[in-house]
Amino acid sequence: FFVISGYLITYSILESIDKGVFSFLDFYRRRIRRIFPALIPVLIATIIFGWFVLLEDEYAQLGKHIASSVGFIQNFILAEEVGYFDNSANTKPLLHLWSLSVEEQFYFIWPLIIYLTWKKKLNLITITSILLLISFIANIKYIDSKPVEAFFWSVGRFWEFLSGSVLAWLVFNKNNTLLSFNKKIDNYLILTYVGKNQRYKVERNILVNIISLMGIMILLYGVIFIHDNLKFPGNWALVPVIGTLMVIYSGPSALINRVLLANKLVVWIGLISYPLYL
Repeated sequence: FFVISGYLITYSILESIDKGVFSFLDFYRRRIRRIFPALIPVLIATIIFGWFVLLEDEYAQLGKHIASSVGFIQNFILAEEVGYFDNSANTKPLLHLWSLSVEEQFYFIWPLIIYLTWKKKLNLITITSILLLISFIANIKYIDSKPVEAFFWSVGRFWEFLSGSVLAWLVFNKNNTLLSFNKKIDNYLILTYVGKNQRYKVERNILVNIISLMGIMILLYGVIFIHDNLKFPGNWALVPVIGTLMVIYSGPSALINRVLLANKLVVWIGLISYPLYL
């Protein structure tokens, strides 16, 4: 979720800046139109539902969670509520909105960084890589001593978005180089494992198909082996991040992406993924 968000938002902003049509007002207006029409009914339904099923102190806490969800600081509030005397997670119907808060905090900061970097003619990929490294180090540093903060706080999660941002920059600015690299590897694989005489019979895009398959396998590995008893994110977060990056990089020409991920049913689920998440 974070990797895809980082990739999409970075690519979109770079494209808008390149065309000379980027506007902060338009960017945040689109974010508001995207988020609140589905979020508000969910919050109202949660208030009504909570009235009937929660105890008085739990309902008061729900009010705080609704306010923090609207202000996109839910992750920080939840980080302070993990203790022996705090209410259990199953009395917090808006617990999952911590990730929406982290995403919106990234969306609040990142467009400004990209714009200023472009305005000052600085190297965006260098700045992105440095910020990614700082965030990842913070994630690793605090995963043992402050596991709750490492999970909820933005500083330890931004590297997941920024990994997608790095890929977006590479695809946007080095597209020809990437295509040339893919072609060279494809030629090598065909000549090595198929043979020169059979070359014309083999479908191209061998490399992206391998990358796509490996990405899916890495994601499945994460689904199977990442569980509640592991300290997450930490190093374990590299599994879904790397898997997602590989699937995105392989693009629409990869067989799995073309047949499975571009399937109409899967695309439809993707289009309604935000309200489903809510």
